[in-house]
Amino acid sequence: MELGITFTPEAHGKGYATEALTAVIEYIFDELDAHRISAVTDANNQAAKSLFLRLGFRQ
Repeated sequence: MELGITFTPEAHGKGYATEALTAVIEYIFDELDAHRISAVTDANNQAAKSLFLRLGFRQ
């Protein structure tokens, strides 16, 4: 599985991405029985990198 996110600047910093991705990740592992999820971010997008690291992804 591979995940990606896009939020408008007005939605940044409000926790929407964390909430949405947490629910999607739980669904993928629990309901779809996936064993691995990957994510690709822009190398300059520190916020996305931090988000995925907080959610348990490894770099």
